[in-house]
Amino acid sequence: MALNVTTATVTENDINVVALPPLAQWDEGQILMIEGVELPESFRVDFSNKGDSSTIPAVGTPEGVLIPNALLKTGKPIMAYAVLFEGIADKETEYWITINVKARPVPTGVDLSDDQSEVIDNIIRSVNTSAIRAANAAGEAEAASQAIQDMTVTSETLDPNAPASVEQSVDPETGVVNLNFGIPKGSKGDTGSVGPQGPVGPQGPQGIQGPQGVQGERGPQGETGATGTKGDTGAKGDKGDKGDKGDTGATGPQGPQGPKGDPGATDAGGVSYDSTATYQAGSVGAELQEQTRQLNDKITSPTSPASGAFLVWNGTAWVAQTLSVWQGGSY
Repeated sequence: MALNVTTATVTENDINVVALPPLAQWDEGQILMIEGVELPESFRVDFSNKGDSSTIPAVGTPEGVLIPNALLKTGKPIMAYAVLFEGIADKETEYWITINVKARPVPTGVDLSDDQSEVIDNIIRSVNTSAIRAANAAGEAEAASQAIQDMTVTSETLDPNAPASVEQSVDPETGVVNLNFGIPKGSKGDTGSVGPQGPVGPQGPQGIQGPQGVQGERGPQGETGATGTKGDTGAKGDKGDKGDKGDTGATGPQGPQGPKGDPGATDAGGVSYDSTATYQAGSVGAELQEQTRQLNDKITSPTSPASGAFLVWNGTAWVAQTLSVWQGGSY
C-alpha cells in the first residue's frame, strides 16, 4: 500500500482536533503526525476505532507514530489519544485526535487476519528511535547502539478490556535490557462484504431413483367428448327367408241387400228363376259367384238338362242349394 501521512494540528487550547487528510480503508503503514505544540522525545498514543471499549498502544516521537493496520481494515473512524508529559513535574496533557477513514472494497492480496504483531513492531520501532535519540543526546551513540542490539523484547496477550502495559527489566550480570509488552486482544472486526459468486461447479452424478409414491386419488370424470362423425353406410345384407303365412283376417260386416231383380222367364215345366239377381259384394267368394252365373246360363235353356248349385237368400244370408232341371219337369 502507499505510505501516507495524516497530520493533526493541536494547540494548548484546542485539544480535540481532526487529522487531515482522511485515510483509505485497507491501506497499511499510515503515519500520524502531531504539530502545533512542542513534543517530547517519546510519548504514548492509544488507538481505537470509534465506539470500541479497548485501545491499541503505540509510542510516538516528533517524527510521527505508526497507525495500527488492524484499525484501518474496519473502515471506521480511528480515535488517537496522545498523552504528553512535560518536565520533571510530569505535567500531563491529553489530545483527542479523530482520523476519518474512507471505506472501499477489499483489494486483492490483503491479509484479513487480526494479527497483533504490527503493534509489537510499532512499539519496538518507537522504543528504538527513542533509545537512539537518548544515546545521541548523551554522546553515547556506540553504547546505545550496542544496547539496542542486545535488547530483548517479549510480549503477552491480555484480556480485551485490560490496559496495555510495558515492563522493563535489566539483567544485573549482562546489563541487557528486556521489555515485556502486555497487549490487549483487539476486538473482532466487522464482517467483510460478500465476494463475487464463484463459477458453477461440475454437475454431480445422477442419484439413485427413489421409491414410487403411493397412488393418488382418482380425479373427477372429465366432460363427455364431442360426437364423432357418422360412419359410412354398411353393405346391404342378403334377403332373408320368407316368413310364415299369417292368420286369416276376420270376416267383414255383411253389406246391405241389393235390389230384387225382375222375375225370370217360366220354362216348360213352370220353373221360375231370377237370371238377373245381383249378390252382395263380399258375402260370397268370387269363385262361387262365377259358378252361380254359369248355372244361371244353363237354366235359361229349357231344352238342356243341367245340374249344379245356386244361392238362395233365406232372409238372413245366401245359402247354396243343389239344382236339377229337367225338360218339361219340375224341381
